[in-house]
Amino acid sequence: MPKADSVPSVIDRRYRVEHLLGRGGMGAVYRARDLRLDRFVALKVVPAELLGDADARGRFRRDAQIVAGLQHPSIVSVFDYGTLPDGGAYLVMELVRGEDLRRVLQREGRLEPGRALRILSAVCGAIEAAHREGVLHRDLKPENILLPGTGVEAKVLDFGVARVVREDAGGQDTIAADPSLITAAGMIVGTPAYMAPEQLRGFVPDARCDIFSLGVVAFEMLTGALPFGRGSLADIVLAQARGVPHFPPDTRVPADLEDAVRAALDPDPDRRPPTAQAFGRLLTD
Repeated sequence: MPKADSVPSVIDRRYRVEHLLGRGGMGAVYRARDLRLDRFVALKVVPAELLGDADARGRFRRDAQIVAGLQHPSIVSVFDYGTLPDGGAYLVMELVRGEDLRRVLQREGRLEPGRALRILSAVCGAIEAAHREGVLHRDLKPENILLPGTGVEAKVLDFGVARVVREDAGGQDTIAADPSLITAAGMIVGTPAYMAPEQLRGFVPDARCDIFSLGVVAFEMLTGALPFGRGSLADIVLAQARGVPHFPPDTRVPADLEDAVRAALDPDPDRRPPTAQAFGRLLTD
């Protein structure tokens, strides 16, 4: 796939853009060569219209620095950050060879429980590590889970479009939205099928929203279906109001595993597992 005309062939005299790997609402990801270190990287380009103004670009830079500090085998590393002549920005990330979970589910329908649990364990570890550093993902879904096939079971990406929780000078927790998650109209972007009820209602998200998304991904891996469908935001809200569905009987998933997944999908965040680590333990107990 060709690159967009607005993306330079060589960025900052260091990254030579080769070809498009994928495109989403928050920008496009390319395979590029780091000319200085002679290695391939993934380069995510966020267009200028999603960054707004100089203040937004400054927040993006600061949040990119925080995300680059996340260290975990199941988190895709962020190596570099920069701006583009047109006002856009880019992130340079580890290039992971392998498929994303979405492609695997499209091909296989659903996964046997043992394989699903290995993937979930790796993802829970990544989310737990991020939460300990005050970083929420907010858009966890199969497209953002890579399966390298060697070394680790899974790697989570797109923490570069996360929400970073910081402590301000007065000791109070503050939340800063990464501008790559905001459209030109100022609307928060997400994927309704994977979002917690409180996110859909516009409440400030916390770590329990990521737990809910983990539950949706787990349900989909084990059943081949989404617990609340894939409709519009209004459709998802109505489906969530009807309660957490049970697994179809033909899935043959152990009852305690189903109970663990359904606990993460509880509409009341206070009744969900409190951390990703706790959810991981619940899955394997």
